[in-house]
Amino acid sequence: MLSQLTPNRMFLFVIFGVATIFLSCQKKSASRNEVSAQEKAADGVLLRFSAVVDSNAYLYTDYGEPPQLAVWLEFPDGKFYKTVFVTHRVGANDWLGKVDCPVALPFWESCQFPGKRRPDEVETIRAVTGATPKGGLFRAAIRVPPGSRWRCFLEVNASGDFNTAFPYWSKEGSPDDVGNGQPSLVYSTEIVARVGNSGVLKLLGFTDQFAPVDSLRTDWSKITTAKKLIKKIFVQVVKK
Repeated sequence: MLSQLTPNRMFLFVIFGVATIFLSCQKKSASRNEVSAQEKAADGVLLRFSAVVDSNAYLYTDYGEPPQLAVWLEFPDGKFYKTVFVTHRVGANDWLGKVDCPVALPFWESCQFPGKRRPDEVETIRAVTGATPKGGLFRAAIRVPPGSRWRCFLEVNASGDFNTAFPYWSKEGSPDDVGNGQPSLVYSTEIVARVGNSGVLKLLGFTDQFAPVDSLRTDWSKITTAKKLIKKIFVQVVKK
């Protein structure tokens, strides 16, 4: 049959054959890419955090500003940390005229930046920063490998929530230069990333702005309104 074709028709026949093979390969390649994308999307499970921010707990502070907040994960061996969410001011180190505010979320900062904060680390953190929750339901999520085990943390702090134990004026008559009031509170739980698992983040301790942040205090008689800033703190493992 091919011997009966004219040279022009033979040329068109060859071109048609090559085009058919090319399109077929492209279709298979697209199909493989599509499957690969679907498989990639299906990998891992979500750790979904939720909490309720109580606006009444911060509106009556001296500054009336919503709290700073960070959520992060830690491998049980304590050698790896991954930030899930941090409020913009802390994550970007942007304090509206102040150079720094080291007492805002010091426990998170000591975990995320074991040494001196470097510009490239700040840029990385900006990817997971968000607006400060002003009240009501707060949510954040991160995808992790199925079956992986994590320690989950949430740290929260509102400026200017002074009380008897953390007053604006010290006994010596000097003011609180950083305006912190009650220190940040840290909540925590452990979870295995299997769909259906869930946990409640419970109070672990609070930081001391005049002591190293690698340890937490638990003399709760000194903490009053700070314990009302956030409540109903859950983490759930979901497929998507």
